[in-house]
Amino acid sequence: MKPFSGFSMLTVVAVLITGCGEPDRKAEPTGHAETAPPVSAATPSKVVSATTSECKDKRGDGGPMDLVSASIRMSDSVLVTAELAAPLPRNDTVSVGVLAQSRDYDVSLLVGTWVNGRATEHYVNKVPPDSRDDLPLSGIHDNGRRVTMRFPISAVDDLGDSWRWGAWTNALSEFTDATGGDVDACPGPPAGMGTQRFDPTDRKD
Repeated sequence: MKPFSGFSMLTVVAVLITGCGEPDRKAEPTGHAETAPPVSAATPSKVVSATTSECKDKRGDGGPMDLVSASIRMSDSVLVTAELAAPLPRNDTVSVGVLAQSRDYDVSLLVGTWVNGRATEHYVNKVPPDSRDDLPLSGIHDNGRRVTMRFPISAVDDLGDSWRWGAWTNALSEFTDATGGDVDACPGPPAGMGTQRFDPTDRKD
């Protein structure tokens, strides 16, 4: 595991497991269901609708990777979208990630990394057992202030029917930060790594 991304992941997981205790049930995501795009006969899927959960964050609290909003769209795959206050830095090593957590505190980390504006890492890391699956770089895209990352449904399908999630960003240039380098998070501050519920069974509308 590479030093930058590995350091970031261990920081997030350590904060989650040792600092959060019982999840805060007051923070509820906004969500909506929509018709999923057609799936080709060559790639059948059991999912017939898409569900989206979104969180928002205030501007001006995230330095070079100021996170404005993030969303997860579930269909036959997992689509993560992060909206930044400014375009992705071209002179830094930065990451965008999502932490997904089951009721039993099993964690999946969905991560994309860019070095000087070039995508270098796209992967899922599950803890336990701390296993990393590297994915094709073609699955992540930088569209200026919007970052999109697509992951297989297997990244979260073993977390159960009700799980929680939060998004985060970090930048190598900010590693002097006392919280361990996380620049911004949604929901909540980076040091707290807040999460909100994503429960597709609650969203039938």
